Amino acid sequence: MLSLGKFFAQPQRRYTLAAPLDGVVLAKSALPDPVFSQGLLGPTIGFMPTQSGEHIVCAPCCGVVSQIFRSSHALTLQSVFGLELLIHIGINTVNLRGRGFELFVHEDQDVNTGDPLIKFDPEVIQAAGFSLELPMVVCNPERFSAVEFTAPGPIKRGEICCTLQH
Repeated sequence: MLSLGKFFAQPQRRYTLAAPLDGVVLAKSALPDPVFSQGLLGPTIGFMPTQSGEHIVCAPCCGVVSQIFRSSHALTLQSVFGLELLIHIGINTVNLRGRGFELFVHEDQDVNTGDPLIKFDPEVIQAAGFSLELPMVVCNPERFSAVEFTAPGPIKRGEICCTLQH
């Protein structure tokens, strides 16, 4: 007997995320905070920003800025394909209370891939004793059949760092 299910099945859709800055991709286990290194918030990739150049975090996908943390060190995006993504600059940088961060966006703002989100000053972060690693977390992995991050190593802003499948 012929099964009609396969004729009406939804095709798998693939989506990609762009690296938010120039740097080095880190395995989540290399992140110095157990919330991120153990993936407690969801599948996580880390970045170590380059020492030179602009330190601007850009949107890894199109969507809406759904939340900006009061201290401007982190924000969440809701992508056009249903992804909830947390971008967190540095570890324990909430304690800087906004010092060293400059926002280019506001909540409920539409953004395109590559749009500037936040500028940060690595000297301010490091002088305060905090590390520069930037975790990026898929907060709703249950919406996707697969979340795959690129292997650790050098990466340029805009290069693909993650592939998701519905």
